[in-house]
Amino acid sequence: MDEKELDRLLRARMSHAQIIEKLPGANKAKIAAYVKEHPELKRK
Repeated sequence: MDEKELDRLLRARMSHAQIIEKLPGANKAKIAAYVKEHPELKRK
């Protein structure tokens, strides 16, 4: 899973489901772990 691409998609406010479709190797657990490390990406 490409973390740079994941970061870009999260900043573009894409839903996790859309990101999982676009990014090979992405899943809910990996995205959640990444967001936990980068709290500024959390949705408000």
